[in-house]
Amino acid sequence: MANTNNNKELQSRWLVGYCAPRSEKQVYDKLLKQGYTAYLPLAKSSRKWSDRIKIVEIPLFTSYIFVYLNNFEVYEALKSIPQLVRFVYSQGKFAEITEKEIESIKKFLTKTEGYQFSFEENQMVEVREGILKGKKGIITKLGKTKMQLRIEEFGWVVTAEILRTQAKSVE
Repeated sequence: MANTNNNKELQSRWLVGYCAPRSEKQVYDKLLKQGYTAYLPLAKSSRKWSDRIKIVEIPLFTSYIFVYLNNFEVYEALKSIPQLVRFVYSQGKFAEITEKEIESIKKFLTKTEGYQFSFEENQMVEVREGILKGKKGIITKLGKTKMQLRIEEFGWVVTAEILRTQAKSVE
């Protein structure tokens, strides 16, 4: 009779890796270079410097990465990538995430692509829906749920107020 426990240990599944602060992208690149299957969900966010506002990709889950591994590969990955601190445990076993959950994260990111979770004044945005759909404007005022835009078109300047969820960043 085959040892089912051994077979389970060699069965690959999506595990949750914990990374050193701000090293998720480095860990992801190293995992891929070493032939592992990994997933690092990234979301776009605006960052303000003194001279400009830039859209950057940041990890959706800070310090976490998903890696498709079996138990033996876990220890090999930990040895070869120092910024991969550990894998998350739950009830004495590796915390797993299902393929369905991975697909749900991917669908969420696709569906919300262009949505901005944080906006800055003087940032260029495009209206996603409503009568101003497709129009681009500069944010002049930000509220909790609404924003005011300055839209220039055909020599006219229009000030419009829209919901924050109706805007997407323009890169």
